[in-house]
Amino acid sequence: MATPDTVVLPPSLVLGIPQTSIFFDLGRKTLLPADEALLDELATSLRAFPQLRVRLTGYADKTGSPAANLKLSQARAAAVQSYLEAQGIASDRIEASFLGDTATRYRTGAFDRRVDIELMME
Repeated sequence: MATPDTVVLPPSLVLGIPQTSIFFDLGRKTLLPADEALLDELATSLRAFPQLRVRLTGYADKTGSPAANLKLSQARAAAVQSYLEAQGIASDRIEASFLGDTATRYRTGAFDRRVDIELMME
């Protein structure tokens, strides 16, 4: 039985693992409308559960120089963070990092052009 201090999270909010990823076109940092819809749902969950925080990790594929890819992965994470902040999520609830092309793990670069989103408890 839940007490007033107990928070019951929907099954989709499993903490500590990437919940979803936002994918980007080659060389781009712009969110697509479908991504905005997904982030709107995330913002709704974050507003409903104020004890949750979100961790964003930006990535890039191997196209381009390592320095350019690091900058691009930072811009992608910043785009997601800015969108969440525009939806009313406080910046102190968002942790953003970026790894450039140092953590590529897919054969096709399309899957490495992303921001992973992970939920955490405060």
